[in-house]
Amino acid sequence: MTYDRLSLGELLVDASGEEVHPYIPDNFTDLDEYSEFKFGNGEVGEKYGSMLGRLVLQGNQPEALFDESRIYIASSAYRVAPPASETLVYPFVESANAAAREAGSLAHFERLKISKARMATDNYAAMSFEERSMTIQNDLALPKDLDLEGKKVVVLDDIRVTGLREAALKLLLENAGVAHTSFYYILDAPEGRKYPQTEAVININSVRSIEDVLELAQKPGFIPNVRMCKFLLSQSIADIEHFLGAIPKEVASTITKYITEDNLREVVKAIP
Repeated sequence: MTYDRLSLGELLVDASGEEVHPYIPDNFTDLDEYSEFKFGNGEVGEKYGSMLGRLVLQGNQPEALFDESRIYIASSAYRVAPPASETLVYPFVESANAAAREAGSLAHFERLKISKARMATDNYAAMSFEERSMTIQNDLALPKDLDLEGKKVVVLDDIRVTGLREAALKLLLENAGVAHTSFYYILDAPEGRKYPQTEAVININSVRSIEDVLELAQKPGFIPNVRMCKFLLSQSIADIEHFLGAIPKEVASTITKYITEDNLREVVKAIP
């Protein structure tokens, strides 16, 4: 299997002082906007997904994708409650299909879900490289009725920090007979193995309290995700009740479904 990797920008680290400060040198986004995306800002997700879709024209060999009639697009793996990266998929598909037509290609991009058997009970973003190495995902699964032999797959994710998750997905897809896999990221952290905890820092750059999440949830385009659900469950009963009562009923219903079907109450209890 061949593969390539592209990103919209880099997450760099200023370690010149006593504290480590991550920053994004490119002007396509900032840490506040990225943080909102991680907690459900669907408008930002649509922006990132559309930008990623345009990258299919910017790879070293875009024909590696365009010579295939059907190309599958997946986010990072999940059970029921989606990760933030799932909000990238549909705008990516629309943008990539438009880019293919622009290039005169008959390639067609469509969604693929990669599943996982269990929910993580640790804060992966806050782990060291060594701790992450011990939690390599070996419970990932592809749809049983889908033949990927000789196909092309694009995996979308928020950020590449250590490359361990990418390695697990690469192995999964290679074993399924995939011919070429592209990994597209919003951010790539070149020093991620040295400073992996910076991921946890930028995730909460602008979203730190239940009121911050409530402000997001009351905006149009809000898309609940697994991170947001876990954060909600870590709050007091009074705050949870206030939150669910203050947001649109259909959003509250979706959040309740995610919590119930993924058994997130027990997951949150298991986090130290």
